[in-house]
Amino acid sequence: MSDLENALRESLHRRAAEAPDAAPASVRLLGAVRRRRALNSALFTAATVAAVLAVVLGVKLVTPRPIEPVLPPEPRSAPSMAYVGTDGSIRGRDTNGSTTVWVDGPRLRDLCGVPCFPAELAWSPDGRTLAVLTGPACCLESTQVSVLVMSAGGADARRVFQCPDGTGCSDGLPYRLAWSRDSRSIAFSTTRELYVVPRDGGPGDLVCTCGAFGLAFLPDGRLTYVDHGAIEAVDLSSGNASTLARYTGATDAAWSPDGRYAVVTTDDTFFSVVDFSMSPPAQVQPRHVAGLFVRWSPSGDRFVYVASIGHTYPTVRSELWVAAPGQRPRMLHRFPHVAGGLAPPVWSPDGSTVELYQGNGNGADGTISLVDATTGDVVGTVSGAEGGAAWQRAPGSTE
Repeated sequence: MSDLENALRESLHRRAAEAPDAAPASVRLLGAVRRRRALNSALFTAATVAAVLAVVLGVKLVTPRPIEPVLPPEPRSAPSMAYVGTDGSIRGRDTNGSTTVWVDGPRLRDLCGVPCFPAELAWSPDGRTLAVLTGPACCLESTQVSVLVMSAGGADARRVFQCPDGTGCSDGLPYRLAWSRDSRSIAFSTTRELYVVPRDGGPGDLVCTCGAFGLAFLPDGRLTYVDHGAIEAVDLSSGNASTLARYTGATDAAWSPDGRYAVVTTDDTFFSVVDFSMSPPAQVQPRHVAGLFVRWSPSGDRFVYVASIGHTYPTVRSELWVAAPGQRPRMLHRFPHVAGGLAPPVWSPDGSTVELYQGNGNGADGTISLVDATTGDVVGTVSGAEGGAAWQRAPGSTE
């Protein structure tokens, strides 16, 4: 785990969760896996091949029966959950529960060019590309920060950016990672600098010399981030920047998909919901709630966060809570005590499930728990994890 994640974990351990009474949830479990139908006759196969040839040659052809619907654009793989596995490897978990190694530890180091470890993963909005923000491996053998990209399976994994020598980015720790809404650019921050880099590689643009948290692209294309208590927004095409709001001790902001709400976390590990459709932006319920790692659902109707209970280290237990603007938080699940770090929770694309990584201080013995977003039941686990995860949208889909 990175120094940042360990610091946040220690901050969580200093506070017990103080949450209001439970409120009913109105979330339905969704999710289905589409399966292709097999061709049942040689005649149908021949007709399909003939139809394809006709399209290529520009010839009109009438087939004796309708052809199958057009498949989604490449890649055609089912959505996968990528996660950090043994030795910093990038692994994938398919919808059937099977896991595979996409990029092993030695190959990851080759891609970085130096010893490195995945700090954060994020799928592009169109579901085609996984971005991996890497930083120093154990014991700070290197302070280099890089951005890698790959499609599901990792066969095409490549490095698209490495912090230039002599910059603050090259001598720091990775912070946050965010995709632009058109899936063409990647924003990432370190302890000293914030960059935006093209998905396909090329020179990156230095946005600010700052340690930015809460990276997000708003619906209008602006990049927003938190720096020294100020929530900033910058138009990358013009370079125009503005301060949206200031909050004493603000360290992070999680934006709803429509850009209306931001859940602002402060350095005392409490958060409040802010409505940015109001002028000036105003806090709404829930306010001053103990918790960290806020993440919005894909539909934007609710969010989850991590809190803790227990006043002494051996009794501290992490909890997963769900809340929404104007509603009281409700605990989804309380986990057994663990001795390792945490990673921010991640929603499944259909909003039915939330995953949470918890380490236990023994590296690869960490566990990813899959929690039903309605009932709070643990519906699956992934063992042998060393870090957080990212859940892929259906390839070719749009927001």
